[in-house]
Amino acid sequence: MKTITSWTYAAFIGLVLSLASCAKIAEKNTEEKKPPPANQSLYKLNVIYFLPQGQDTLTRYRERMTDMLFFYRDFYRGEMNRNGFGSKTFGLQTNAAGTQVVFSVIHGSHPASSYPYNGGAGPMMDDINAYFQQHPDEKRSEHYLVITPVPDVTHADVPYYGIGNWAFILDHSKLDIKQYGVGIDWVAGNAHELGHGLGLPHDKEKKSEAATIGTSLMSWNDFTKGTILSKAACAILNNCELFNNTPVTNYQQSFKSYVKKVNVSYSNGNMVVSGRFFAAQPVNGINVYQDPDANADSYDTPSWSAAPIGTDSFNISTPISELWDLTGTYALRVDLLGTNGYRQTIVTYHYSFINQEPVLDPAIGSKPEIPKTGWVIADVDSEESGYPATNALDNDPSTYWHTQYSGAEPTHPHQLTIDMGTSHLLNGLTFRDRQGVWPGIKDVTVYTKTATGNWTQAGVFTLRKSDMDQFISFTTPVDARYFRIVTSSSYDDGRSCALAEIGAY
Repeated sequence: MKTITSWTYAAFIGLVLSLASCAKIAEKNTEEKKPPPANQSLYKLNVIYFLPQGQDTLTRYRERMTDMLFFYRDFYRGEMNRNGFGSKTFGLQTNAAGTQVVFSVIHGSHPASSYPYNGGAGPMMDDINAYFQQHPDEKRSEHYLVITPVPDVTHADVPYYGIGNWAFILDHSKLDIKQYGVGIDWVAGNAHELGHGLGLPHDKEKKSEAATIGTSLMSWNDFTKGTILSKAACAILNNCELFNNTPVTNYQQSFKSYVKKVNVSYSNGNMVVSGRFFAAQPVNGINVYQDPDANADSYDTPSWSAAPIGTDSFNISTPISELWDLTGTYALRVDLLGTNGYRQTIVTYHYSFINQEPVLDPAIGSKPEIPKTGWVIADVDSEESGYPATNALDNDPSTYWHTQYSGAEPTHPHQLTIDMGTSHLLNGLTFRDRQGVWPGIKDVTVYTKTATGNWTQAGVFTLRKSDMDQFISFTTPVDARYFRIVTSSSYDDGRSCALAEIGAY
């Protein structure tokens, strides 16, 4: 199937090697006649066997899919334990003996042609949601694994990916982890998509891990040295409701969080990202991703994870020897992991490699800013309702000024004037774009004025597309009470602009 990446056909070999031998393990379990260890999670994965109109279940699907899911359960448990999170894994609803998974067999309202790879997930989700509304006792969590049987795996055209908490995989009559044969290739691909349904993004193993223990399940490499979950992946799963035996309140609900200050430095082969953050709810993990910009799908992104320092700080070292390509541009991302399962990117930092060393942007970082006490907006040309210019002075990067876009959308130039209340000797200004940087200011002219003087141009500047603090420096210090920015262009959107914070130093 052309829409499914080729790694799925080779990936299972390493998944088997990583646990000595899938076939041998299954054979051993059969001989001992012992069910897999019970999982204590309070929440259970919703396992759906979805049948389009005119299709029936495949032979031995309960036994084959149970074997596969038990194998995944053991694999996830082992990787959670190896990464220091204890013997935790996802919950499965089973029969009383614990020997077979309980499936919700759902008959679709349309034929198979209505559930293709492209666009088929939506209609499936509609049918499944309707089923659980009629059978609420069968819904056991907010995570779904949807299995669709296909008669011919070489021409399969069914959803096969993750969307939010939903994972879509396939079943084939020859897909049996207890024996090698046609269809066995899909076992690793199914495990990968299950990872998405559990909340995992793509990532890649570090170079040292590939050489010693294996390849990340959430990457796309040929698994020739075993299969692993990264520590960052396990840190996310640690907060997944399926991996916990106590109720999770406000599960995956967003909460206010942002980085207060961040610093990225490089020395002796190590890039270090450190800083402080604000989070309105408890955070128990910080993930850092080093993502080559050339590949936006993030399959090639090594990751690191650590617990916060105290309640609001982090400091994580990422040796460049662990990266796979020391050329081109990278995006360094920092994610906060809320204990309620909510994950938020708070830093996106772009940099480039030159001569196999990172060159950090000197215009991004921090400066000792002048306190904004008493500062007011003297004038602004445009504001969207709910996003006033005063947001740019409130010391809260999660709020922002946005020019009008409802009804009318005035275009550049946009103007914002600040009265600092008293005169200061200014070396430059600090800008902070809204999280996600859309639509961030690009080209801007800065003017200053004393309490009684005339406006004087301090310079024309081009801002980076970054949601970190970035500063512009004047050629010489300027004595001023007022400063004004006048935009001439913005990123992403040609007319409006947004700004989270503006300051001076």
